[in-house]
Amino acid sequence: ITNDSLYLFRNVLQRLLGEESLYLPASRTGLMLLYRDFFANKADDAISFRIEDGELLANKERYGGLTQPIYEFLRFLQTYTEDEESRTMYQNELSFFEANIIEGHISVNKQGNFSYQEKDGSNTVPLHLASAMINEVAPLELALTSEMLYGRLIIDEAEASLHPQKQLQFVRFLNRINNSGIKLIISTHSDTFVSKLNNLYVLSEAIRRKKDDALLQRFHLQKEDLIRPESLFVYEFVFQNGGKSVVKKITPSAEAGFQFDLFAKSAMELYEEALRLGEIQLDD
Repeated sequence: ITNDSLYLFRNVLQRLLGEESLYLPASRTGLMLLYRDFFANKADDAISFRIEDGELLANKERYGGLTQPIYEFLRFLQTYTEDEESRTMYQNELSFFEANIIEGHISVNKQGNFSYQEKDGSNTVPLHLASAMINEVAPLELALTSEMLYGRLIIDEAEASLHPQKQLQFVRFLNRINNSGIKLIISTHSDTFVSKLNNLYVLSEAIRRKKDDALLQRFHLQKEDLIRPESLFVYEFVFQNGGKSVVKKITPSAEAGFQFDLFAKSAMELYEEALRLGEIQLDD
C-alpha cells in the first residue's frame, strides 16, 4: 500500500468512525420535561443497563439509571448550544419544518431554556407548555441547529403525536434533510407514514424513468421532497412464536414500491370487519 493510499484509507476510516450520531428516542415529550431534573438530582446508586456478549449487565453510576442512548440524548438537551452557521446551512429545511409542521419557531435563551413561538408571533411559551406534538419533533430542529454537527439521526417512533396530515409533511421534511446529506435510521408503526414514503418513492422512480419533472407540479411537490431510491432501505420486524422477531428486508418494485404486509393485514381486517357491520345494518 502506497503512502497516498494509506492516507486516503485513514481519512475515510476517520470520517466513518468519527461521524456523530444522535439517537432520538420514543416518548421524547417526557424526556424534554425530564432532562433538567435528571441532571440536578441524579442518584449515585442508580442502576443502568448495557448489552455485552448478549447479556444484560448492570452498570452502576455511569448513566444514572438510564440506558446509554437515553442518557446521551438528555446530555444533548442539557448541553445544547445554538450555532448560527448550522442554522444557515439548513435554512431551507428549517423553513419548511417551521412553516409546515410546527407552524412556529423554537428558540433557546442564554440560560438554555427552550421556548416555542407561534408563527404570527402572538404567543411565546416555554417549550414544556407547548403541545406534545411540538415537544416530539423539537429535537429535530435542535439537532440541525446545534454547534455539534450530526451526520446521522436515529429516530424512534418518528410519527409520535403527529396528526396524519402532519405525518405527510414530516415525511417530506425527513426526505429533505436526508437529501441535504444527513443519514437517517427511522422506526415507525404508522401506515400513514409509510404510505406517504412509498408514494414518494414511486413518484421518484417515475420521474427518473420518464425524465419528466412536470410530475412534481401535478402532486404539488418539489425536487427536495423526492427520494434517492438507491439510498432507501426498508425492513419489517415480524413477530414469531416464542417471543422473538425476525427482520425481513422488503424489496421494492419501481411501479408499486414497497409492500408492507403487516400494515396491509391490519387494514384488511378492519375492512372485513366494516363489511360485517354493514351486513348487520342491512339485516335491520
